[in-house]
Parts: sequence; structure tokens; C-alpha cells
Amino acid sequence: MRRDAFLALPYFHHMHRYLPALFARDGWQVAHVDVAHRARGAGRSNYSNLQRGLVGLVDLIGVAWLLRRRKMAQPVEEGR
Repeated sequence: MRRDAFLALPYFHHMHRYLPALFARDGWQVAHVDVAHRARGAGRSNYSNLQRGLVGLVDLIGVAWLLRRRKMAQPVEEGR
């Protein structure tokens, strides 16, 4: 991702979940790139599935608002 495009995004906690939607909202092309994940080396997660779901739901509502707000704020071209 381009640094200037990322810095132009509205910041909120856990925004990494919605980066593709936020970039697409601003007109950037989004591509999927496969990555290899490794198993956790030590320790255990600090999240439960319920915690992750609740945080994600709250963030999803916020992102939906951001997307809807951007669509409503599109400038009208002169001469139309």
C-alpha cells in the first residue's frame, strides 16, 4: 500500500480488518496476495472468539458509516 494513501485514511483502532474496503472507498485498486502463515511459536492468544466478534461488529458499523458518508459526499460535476 502507498504510504500517502494509508495516511489519508480515517484512523480507528482495529482498522487493519477493513483496509481493503477503505482503500476501495477512496478509489484505489485492491489486489489479493497469498501469504504463508506459521503456527504460533509460544504463548496463547489474548482474544476469545466472542471478544473478536464484538470488536469486529462495532468496527464494521463504523466502516459502513464511513463508506455511506463518502458516497453521500461525492462532488457534483459542473454542467450536469
